[in-house]
Amino acid sequence: MSPRQGYDHVQQGRLHWLVYAGAALCLWAGIAILDGSAVPAPEDHSPGLWLFFVLAGLLVLLGMSFQYMRVRDRGDVMEINFGPLPLLCKQVRYEDIVTVKRGRTAWIDGWGIHMAPGRGWTWNVWGRDCAELQVDGSRLRVGTNDPDGLVSMIEERMGARADEAE
Repeated sequence: MSPRQGYDHVQQGRLHWLVYAGAALCLWAGIAILDGSAVPAPEDHSPGLWLFFVLAGLLVLLGMSFQYMRVRDRGDVMEINFGPLPLLCKQVRYEDIVTVKRGRTAWIDGWGIHMAPGRGWTWNVWGRDCAELQVDGSRLRVGTNDPDGLVSMIEERMGARADEAE
């Protein structure tokens, strides 16, 4: 069995719009305080005031880091990265994957990257469908809106690995 080449799937998120709205609110509050339209601006423009602008910038970075999630086949590894600002990425070697199956995350698992006791690591940008991998004794759930395609690609790559070992 020859593995399918070029799996490259991007899933768009939706929650980043809420993060951008929070950034806009912080920016508006900071500007309103500075120009005195909301409350009188402190004479010394205290450092606390600038926290609005710092928080707005951090929220924009967060939103740009989790706007979408891309899963790609890179030959010997599966690459997972969030974007468009590529601050967070992970590579999983196919030879380290013990099992793979289609799964569903719990509603509490939500969005982003996190570890939950008993459930393992989750990388997700939207929805509850996932590919659940057993990787060297730990569980990794990769959220996707193409669970069958992702599981199929991983199984094919694992099959190719077994064929090469023979």
